[in-house]
Amino acid sequence: MSEKRFEFLTNCLRFDDRSTRAERRQHSKLAPIKELFDHIVETSKSLYSPSDCTTIDEQLLGFRGRCPFRIYIPSKPDKYGIKLLMFCDAKSYYMINSIIYTGKDSTPRELPVTEYYALELSTSIHGSNRNITYDNWFTSIPAAEKLLTKNVTTVGTMKKNKTEIPTHFLETKNRLKNTSMFAFHDELTLLSYMPPKLSKGKKKNVIMLSTMHYQPDEDKSVDLPEIISFYRVSQ
Repeated sequence: MSEKRFEFLTNCLRFDDRSTRAERRQHSKLAPIKELFDHIVETSKSLYSPSDCTTIDEQLLGFRGRCPFRIYIPSKPDKYGIKLLMFCDAKSYYMINSIIYTGKDSTPRELPVTEYYALELSTSIHGSNRNITYDNWFTSIPAAEKLLTKNVTTVGTMKKNKTEIPTHFLETKNRLKNTSMFAFHDELTLLSYMPPKLSKGKKKNVIMLSTMHYQPDEDKSVDLPEIISFYRVSQ
């Protein structure tokens, strides 16, 4: 098949009824692909049983065409594209669930955006005693507590502007390298870790939240707190 023939066929390809698209677009910006995308996601969830370790992250699918929810992220290799929130098996990397980000108005107002995604993406493992590992965009104490009620534990890095973090956990001036501070409350474990190496010539600590770990354990094989060691292998 020639390149021109292939381009012609792909340009003619449709996944919905164009005559009803305008009406459906009033309810969803994803109208042209929603039925197909939902089918792929539902099939992914129904045909696979994930391991005990899962992960949630975002991915920017590079795209410069016309799209009402195309976004710009300067830090990404493909700076323009469509953002997907993805829930995957941390061991096999299989995609279990995914949501296409179509803007702030696409999520319920009663929940913070990241909290909504963490709960919505992981519905298929609620009640299963599995763990979710995610980065600081998703990590918050309210999200961790809500997921605990679903019998799902979480491990993640935390943004340092969270008001729940004790002030002395953020201080770095007099902290020794490769040291840890822990705080415990009910089933929540907070960690402040000072790495052995400077970051860009400055002392920078790492703040982490876990509902999976209950002790200040160290992973002797890599000389790291168990929370960080687990985060690295399950991210």
